[in-house]
Amino acid sequence: MLSLAVPPKTRALSSIALGIASAATLASPGHAVQLQQDFAGVYAPANWTLSNNNNNISDGNVDTASAPASITITGGDNDDFTTIGTTDYQTTAAASGQVSFDWNFSAPQAYYDGFGYLLNGNFNFLTDSSGSGSTQFNVLAGDIFGFGAITVYHFSGPVGPGNATISNFSAPVPGAPVPGPLPLLGVGAAFGYSRRLRRRINLATGPVSSASGSSDQL
Repeated sequence: MLSLAVPPKTRALSSIALGIASAATLASPGHAVQLQQDFAGVYAPANWTLSNNNNNISDGNVDTASAPASITITGGDNDDFTTIGTTDYQTTAAASGQVSFDWNFSAPQAYYDGFGYLLNGNFNFLTDSSGSGSTQFNVLAGDIFGFGAITVYHFSGPVGPGNATISNFSAPVPGAPVPGPLPLLGVGAAFGYSRRLRRRINLATGPVSSASGSSDQL
C-alpha cells in the first residue's frame, strides 16, 4: 500500500478556505450611524414637546418659525418673586451618537435667567448671562434630550424674559445596513472550494489501485 503525503501548499489552501468560510458565516451586518442636520426629519419641531414647569412659571414658549435652520426658546415672564421655573423643549434620540448645536442666549436680567440642555431629566447648565457658544453631548437611542430656559425670581415688565436661539443642530439617526465581509454568494463559493480541497486530500491519502482511478478537477 502506497501512502501519499499531503503537500504543505494543499494543507495551507484548505485551511485558508475553511477560515474564510467560517469568518464569513460568523460575521453579521451592522448599521452605520448618520447625523440629521437641522430641525428636520425625525427631529422636526412636530416631534418635540414643550412644557412649562414649577408653580407659576407657565408662559414660556418656543418659536419654530425659522426651522429647520433654528428655533428660539423664551423663558417664563410671570409676575412672581418666589418661583423658580423652567421651560423645556424635548424629544427622543432616534439612535446613539453625538448631539451638537450652537446657541445664542439673551438675558435682560443677568443671573435671573439661564439656559442649558436636558438629558433624561437632568438639566446641564450652560449660562445665566448673555452670550453664545457651541455644545456637544452623547445620547443613546431612546434617551430623552432637549433644551431648557430657566426663570429665577422673575419680574415681568419692560425688561423681558431670557431667550435662547439654537442653530446648527445635529443629532444621530439610524443609517443604512453595513454588509458583512463577504456576500452570501462568496460564502457558498468558499465552502465549495474547501470541500473540493478536502476531497482531493482524502483521495491522495487513500489506497492506490492500478485497475481504476478517479480524479477531481479544482
